[in-house]
Amino acid sequence: MAEMYAAVASQNSKIHSILISETEVGSTNKVPKLLDLADYDNWKGRFETHLNGTDTNLWERILSPYERPRFVGTELYQLLKRLDVDERKKYDSEKKAYWMLSQAIPNQILHQFDEHKTSYKNNIEKYSYRRVRTDDDPNEYAR
Repeated sequence: MAEMYAAVASQNSKIHSILISETEVGSTNKVPKLLDLADYDNWKGRFETHLNGTDTNLWERILSPYERPRFVGTELYQLLKRLDVDERKKYDSEKKAYWMLSQAIPNQILHQFDEHKTSYKNNIEKYSYRRVRTDDDPNEYAR
């Protein structure tokens, strides 16, 4: 009976390791997750590789600002169906990069970027963070 429990525990440990590895490293369908800011430099390389493997335009959206075209002389955005092919590709890349970045960053960090609606502005490298220890939430981050 003890052997059976040991086998189950070993199997659970292997499954746990696989799940942690897939979360950290990512897969074809899942972006690598930033599990801790201390691992940012390693994560950034994995995330860049993942984006470039998906579409080389995605990393460019992280590094370069994008603003959807507006009607001349107004604050109104042009309709998507009126964008030319190149602008539409940029728009689509921006939306996909923003979505992937928001999937990769933990909620305790992501909520601080609520006002940023583009992947470039959401690029956490541009912000300096320090860990704040509080009684309420020991994992809270602050600028």
